[in-house]
Amino acid sequence: MAQLYWVRHGQASFGQSNYDQLSSLGYQQATWLGEHFVEQGVVFDHILSGSLQRQMQTAENIMAAGNTAARRHVNPDFNEYPLTELRQHYAKVFPELEHLTAPTEFITKLPLALKVWSSDSDPDLPESWSGFQQRLVNGLEDIQSTCTGNVLVVSSAGAIATILSHIMGLSFDSLVHLNLNIKNTSVSQCYFDPQQCFATQVNATPHLEQPSRMTSRTFI
Repeated sequence: MAQLYWVRHGQASFGQSNYDQLSSLGYQQATWLGEHFVEQGVVFDHILSGSLQRQMQTAENIMAAGNTAARRHVNPDFNEYPLTELRQHYAKVFPELEHLTAPTEFITKLPLALKVWSSDSDPDLPESWSGFQQRLVNGLEDIQSTCTGNVLVVSSAGAIATILSHIMGLSFDSLVHLNLNIKNTSVSQCYFDPQQCFATQVNATPHLEQPSRMTSRTFI
């Protein structure tokens, strides 16, 4: 069976005017991961990402570390859910969502919006929960039908948690917990063929396990 690696983008610019941009640490995390793949002899046949800048920047840094022969694809199916719009919309119901300035506040309050969104009861949003789930499944099915060998997908925490929950049959509460705990540049691994996909590893950061890099493990 072929192997599929889900990687969350490197640390982005939380709290800045443009979140969709890797921080200096985010670039370094991606480079370390790319070097780790090379050291382990992992050669990718396909490297995909969503179309968000932080996702594409991460994929480019991984490739630059040694996987330059991989076929590069951009697929918006692997973009994150519309987080900014969800926060603004549900701040009408949960005012504490409007101004989240610290990562701990973000982690504590985000499930409020996700829980309401998952009911699919509000048409005044750019994307429904069921639509978000379906586009991720569409992206996975496209990989299963067109790709072989080693495939890397660079995406975001919510998207990765959602597609892993689909693959593993997790509950919604488990999905949200996983969403909040997916580390930057963490690796989740699956085996797949055109008919099936099995998860074998979730949220690993082997490239950050050296003592000098322990403080470089980030969630936001």
